[in-house]
Amino acid sequence: MKVNESELNMKDNEYENITNTDTDSTNSENEDNVSSLEMPQDLMSQIFASTSTSSIPSNDYALCGLWDFAGQKDFYATHQVFLTSSAIYLVVADMETDIWKEKEDDTKELTKYVDYWFDSIHCYRTAILSGQEQLNASFDPPVIVVFTGTDRYEQENLNKRKQELEKQLFTVNGKQTKYQHFRKCFYLSNKQKSTEEFGKLRDTISEIAKNMKNWGESVPLKWILLEQLIENNRKKGKNFVKFNDMVKLAKHREIEISDTDELKLFLRFQGKVGNIIYFEDITNLIILEPQWLVNAFRCLVSDKLDINSLNDKRKTICSHWTELQSSGKISNLLITTLFELKGGDQALEQKEDLIKVMKKFDILVEIEGTDTYIMPSKMPSSNLKTVCKTIGVCTESCERTSWFCLKFEFLPPVFFNHLSAWLIKQYQPFKLTDGSSSLALYKEVCVFDFDNSGCDKLLMTMSTDTIALQVVSFDTNKKDLSDLCSNVRNNLENKIEDIKQRYSVEVLYVQRFKCSDGNNESNAISLEDLKAQDSFYCLYHKYTHESKMIYLPWTKHERKMNDAQQNGDGIFDLLCNVENLKEEEVLPKMQEIAAAFKAMEDYDRGKGLKLVKSIAKTFKSDISIIILNKIQHVLQQQQFAETAMKMLTSIDIKGIFITEENKETVLHTLSALLNFSDASLELAKSVAQHGGVKYLTDICNMCTHRPFKDNWSSKVINLTFNRQFHSVHICEEQDCLNIYPPKKDNSYITLV
Repeated sequence: MKVNESELNMKDNEYENITNTDTDSTNSENEDNVSSLEMPQDLMSQIFASTSTSSIPSNDYALCGLWDFAGQKDFYATHQVFLTSSAIYLVVADMETDIWKEKEDDTKELTKYVDYWFDSIHCYRTAILSGQEQLNASFDPPVIVVFTGTDRYEQENLNKRKQELEKQLFTVNGKQTKYQHFRKCFYLSNKQKSTEEFGKLRDTISEIAKNMKNWGESVPLKWILLEQLIENNRKKGKNFVKFNDMVKLAKHREIEISDTDELKLFLRFQGKVGNIIYFEDITNLIILEPQWLVNAFRCLVSDKLDINSLNDKRKTICSHWTELQSSGKISNLLITTLFELKGGDQALEQKEDLIKVMKKFDILVEIEGTDTYIMPSKMPSSNLKTVCKTIGVCTESCERTSWFCLKFEFLPPVFFNHLSAWLIKQYQPFKLTDGSSSLALYKEVCVFDFDNSGCDKLLMTMSTDTIALQVVSFDTNKKDLSDLCSNVRNNLENKIEDIKQRYSVEVLYVQRFKCSDGNNESNAISLEDLKAQDSFYCLYHKYTHESKMIYLPWTKHERKMNDAQQNGDGIFDLLCNVENLKEEEVLPKMQEIAAAFKAMEDYDRGKGLKLVKSIAKTFKSDISIIILNKIQHVLQQQQFAETAMKMLTSIDIKGIFITEENKETVLHTLSALLNFSDASLELAKSVAQHGGVKYLTDICNMCTHRPFKDNWSSKVINLTFNRQFHSVHICEEQDCLNIYPPKKDNSYITLV
């Protein structure tokens, strides 16, 4: 990062103070904690002294955080919390490791260590390119492969082993785009001192960092100062703070950030570049030292616990530990004990917030009505054949639909965990009838009941690159299962998009279909191919199936999306991609997106929603207020409000918030309208003139604007007003045109 020199002269009153009720209500509770914060008075001189005394030019000076992840499979589910597109990855492996994929069991293959990491990091790539451009590009984030163990080889054998490893590395990844993250290989000994080799590694990291997109990025001076203040507290052993502590740090006399929205913008930026870990919905846990969170996760995920070392009081958790290892269930008591034994006082004190983080990433899934959680990464292993036999799927009394398959370019193991967690919340995990309290939840197969009758069930299974779903019914009255199937398919598509957005991962997949008892891992057929022919020859059964019998159950509410549309064709995906834009690139990109949105007559089978998401996402990104103001003018010129209101009112209004298919579209569109119309009076006028208030009031039953006019003094009215399209209300109620959000003293800013 570099300091924008104009920020040196910023006025203290550039931003208007905004009251944050959550902050005010809890300030008194945190006075003791705040007093322990490191708050040096000479912060500015600290920074410039450290850069001026260095021989390194100031523009080449940057803080570098080093995080160490456990690479074993048990920890795969935790990696997602830390992976970011703004990092350089060192994939460290023993020189004796083979990079080839090898068979682990009868049901699935997993890549070995190095190959797994290339695939995982590829999910966080910063650009989606096509054609020749893709073949020639070096992708970020960069990967350096470091092999250790050179001390075990004589020089001749060492050179031979290096050649073998590099050949394997190229053979496995060379023809795939994921290899374009690779920059260089290093060979080191972690037992013998080798200053020269480690020096070369450090120099390479430095050179790669300087070529990354966010190097030298201009940020406000006060952000640099606050980042330094965070670093000071981290060095003093402060692993985490609460939001109120961060407010206190931000009010340092040389920083003076008093606007909570700007502080949140800073925290989002710091989280994006990996300096801290911040969640807006978990305000009591802003993690200054990410390695502390890594270690906290290890407390629960690691399978190492010496039962014999426990005292008599703690040995009561032995049965809980056994249940975790055998079924993936973890009790609240066991969580407390493991944090106490392995994480110390800090982990124990922050237990509730750590659980919130783990629930957020589906590392833990709460079992409703109990104090027990499911840990998907700890669910036992099984296979589809065994599970089907257990629940009676292969009997004559069971009716089975065809398989609906999602075939991925690369399927991150954690993706199945996300879908399992979602289905656990949506439906009821099937309880095994073996006398235990076990659920039919396994690492590769899960079974769910649609309702309390247990007659209709949903099977989900995972193989190397495919997730497949099937609906089965034990109902004696044969019935049409297409409603269940079609709803599952549509909801699943929405959930996958949500996962991609929420965790900022790029995964590509195609939809395929397979006969009811066929092998869902291979020879599945696309919808287009099935519709093109009345029947097809099944390689599994060695006879033909009627095509409609395979695809119709899943396509009753067909959205007419082909494979290209699922993944977005290259050009449209590129248009919607607003990740990691330089500030000068933001406005031209928004002009393109706004123009494309204006040209649409309707939501165009998901394309309109993608554009709206890009607009909403840009508002929340770390760009300057000046650029945001310019974006608002672009949206106004491109009639964004008119187009959005037209699309909203074209949807089936009565079902708008209860129809799963419409809900995501509506909420993202309202979010974009809300954010930008609250910041731009002109855009707000357009929303109001095109029925925005009536839409919210009469149709969505979200608010009523009449009471506002006569009750400005009411705190409740002010709060409601500020949260719900207040600018739109203002524009329709012309006599309130001079009113804007209240300041702390309940006075108002007059708009000129």
